[in-house]
Amino acid sequence: MINAIERYKQLRRRVEKDCEALSKLHADNIVCAAGCCDCCTNLSVFPVEFYSLLETLKANNQTKLHFDESLPCGFLKDSLCSIYQSRPLICMSHGIPIVFLNDEFEELEYSVSFCEKNFTNTDLDAMKFNGNNTLNIDELNSELSQINCDFVDECKEKGLEMPERIELRRLLDFL
Repeated sequence: MINAIERYKQLRRRVEKDCEALSKLHADNIVCAAGCCDCCTNLSVFPVEFYSLLETLKANNQTKLHFDESLPCGFLKDSLCSIYQSRPLICMSHGIPIVFLNDEFEELEYSVSFCEKNFTNTDLDAMKFNGNNTLNIDELNSELSQINCDFVDECKEKGLEMPERIELRRLLDFL
């Protein structure tokens, strides 16, 4: 049986491919590029993601990380992500169109979201967002949540307790 960390890594590889494909598909409408950090923020992640990121950073010998508390995301340095190759899944999805089930209305309906700098030269009413040109963030989060539950169970079997979420800045405590 594949452990939760390996399942997370498989999910990560799949999401990375999906995000790359969506970025290429929407290349004419996406202006996100190196140096744009409008979507970046300090965040917390599930334990499975935290420990996978930690493992990857150590394997890549990234043990001296930059972190500036005054920035929206402390891992930014000169407007670039210092953990870009290991960044969390949510960070991978920045800029591309994501679809989610919106519960703000009387009836549930799907909504699409993307960076406000993107799709500015497109008639959004004519744009047909669907499952082929968006990332379903609810499905991603559901799968990630299940993998995390399995990870927490694996940790309990080893006598370890895990918090619900871990602030990403805590990576510095373990490197």
